[in-house]
Amino acid sequence: MAESFQRTPLKLSKKRTVWLERSSEGPRVVKHFHDPSKFVLWRDRLRAGLEHRILKHLDQHGVRVPKILELRRGSPGWELHMQWVPDSVGMDEILHEGAEWPASQAGFARELGRALAAVHKSGLDHVDLHPGNVLLDAEGRAWLIDFHQARIAKRLTRHVFERDLIALAGQCREGVSARFRARVLCAWRKAMGTEWLKDFNPNEDWAAHAEARARQWRREDGAWRPEAWMRALARGETARSLSRIRRDCDFEGELRADASTSALIAQGGGLAQSVELTGLGSRSVLIERGALGELAKAFEGSVRLFGHGLPVAEPLCLVPGEIPWAAYGLPDGSLLAHSDKPWTLEQVRSLGELIGGLHDRGIRCDRLRADNVAFTADGKVLLLSAPHLESFDLPPSAGELDGRFDAVSTLSAGWWDSDLKRRQAFESGYLSAFRSGSVELRELGAALRS
Repeated sequence: MAESFQRTPLKLSKKRTVWLERSSEGPRVVKHFHDPSKFVLWRDRLRAGLEHRILKHLDQHGVRVPKILELRRGSPGWELHMQWVPDSVGMDEILHEGAEWPASQAGFARELGRALAAVHKSGLDHVDLHPGNVLLDAEGRAWLIDFHQARIAKRLTRHVFERDLIALAGQCREGVSARFRARVLCAWRKAMGTEWLKDFNPNEDWAAHAEARARQWRREDGAWRPEAWMRALARGETARSLSRIRRDCDFEGELRADASTSALIAQGGGLAQSVELTGLGSRSVLIERGALGELAKAFEGSVRLFGHGLPVAEPLCLVPGEIPWAAYGLPDGSLLAHSDKPWTLEQVRSLGELIGGLHDRGIRCDRLRADNVAFTADGKVLLLSAPHLESFDLPPSAGELDGRFDAVSTLSAGWWDSDLKRRQAFESGYLSAFRSGSVELRELGAALRS
């Protein structure tokens, strides 16, 4: 009698699916390669076999990777069965979804640096190294996963070392401190040793250069990803990442038009009350209608900022048609900001965090007006949509800062120039949003107070 088991999907795509399989023998991870084209089914076996060889290679070189259990033909395609790492959490879940660190950040930073060094010394060119391919177990140890794009080389070059260090720093810079990133680099350099770094000296000057490149890399990466979602819209597909772009969506409920904007706002006590969105469930939303081009531009900007972890209304869907519309998710009880009412110190500080977060990523938004900013129930400031994003050089120099606060005066109802306590609260929030080193923070603080 065939043994029964239960499979839970962990990752889905057209060419491969990752399952958590539970049976009497215990849990295991099953990576199923299944190219949809019947003309290239032979690739499934090659891809599964390559990852099988890479896992064995890394295990032999002391890299902590899941143990191989089985490689077999699937239906269709091929399956690679691997060890399930118990009590583990993905690094991306910690950085972007609020999961807790299972161990100290300092200890894990050193673990991550040593793990990356072990990969480099083994001769593996990972190609796709990012927090989503790193697991932390209950003891804070780093496990590396997902090698479908990797290749084994005799000896890696300086170019690969720099690329991986900068890309990893860029991927995680918005979720960890500059000190965390410095610990990763220090542990990597120590684990590599002088023999491997004859032609590469990652000293303090290089580290500062790498931080600047990582920051630029992250901004370019954030600007590029919304294009994939907009292409999915044109094809009528549903995106599975930070936002959803859909054609098969509709809303139900009583709505009213706000005369000052192009938004449709759910009728009730707050800015947004529960509205039924077919396919997305019932939740508090802002529904905006208008020309498809403008809606798409604002929606794409919101996707970009949401991906950066900034306080922007969650972009839910963009629906073309006779009357195009877009929906953004909001916390219950959110209210429009009014420039004629005094802001609390907490609201002012939150505004500083919003603008500081934009500037830290090299972005400014020219639509910081009362009709596009909301207060959440706990006093936080939320940007409703993000049209007309502009980029500027990184890092922002002290001499360039003044012009970037022009929009604040349209929201401040006078406190920007006359209320010292609120000005200080704004400065505190602004500086807290920067994921930079102490030198840059001192320069920015001096520029704000001058």
